[in-house]
Amino acid sequence: MKRFVAIDTGKFATKVASYDANKKATKKFSIRTAHCEGDFRDDAVEENTVIIQVGEGEVYKVGNGARGIGAELTTDKKLEVHRVCAMTALASVASKKEEDEFYVAVLLPAKDWASVPKREDFREFILPEGKVSVKIKGSGDSPIMEKTFTIKKKYVFPESMGATLMRNAKCEIKTLNAK
Repeated sequence: MKRFVAIDTGKFATKVASYDANKKATKKFSIRTAHCEGDFRDDAVEENTVIIQVGEGEVYKVGNGARGIGAELTTDKKLEVHRVCAMTALASVASKKEEDEFYVAVLLPAKDWASVPKREDFREFILPEGKVSVKIKGSGDSPIMEKTFTIKKKYVFPESMGATLMRNAKCEIKTLNAK
């Protein structure tokens, strides 16, 4: 299924909007921009918290229950907490039983976005390309779900001005939907 997702990994919360092309429905949610070491055996996962592992990487607790590392009070979004929260956003909206194709827009402070090298560097840092496998657990008693999806396209837009630049992405998305 094609999914179109916008992610803003802010200092306090990661805001997410996901569009399901089949249902023609938009889902919005947020998760606290914080992470710490996680353990899938955890049977006391707090509300609005998930345990996630991307590929064979580290296991993280993300959201309200994460103790420790939150977003720093800086405009720099090239931090591990932002990458982990962006992947958590995608894993949260990914289908349970089928492999989705994601077209993702992520937001960057306008000052950094204006620098082409910084924009390109952030695009490569924030999300991987291609097929991704994740394990995610949403509560203390829920099973660990394995989800696989493909990141087909990554867009980087300036915070608070992204909608004005979405025109180019919409043209590309319309082309993709026509195929």
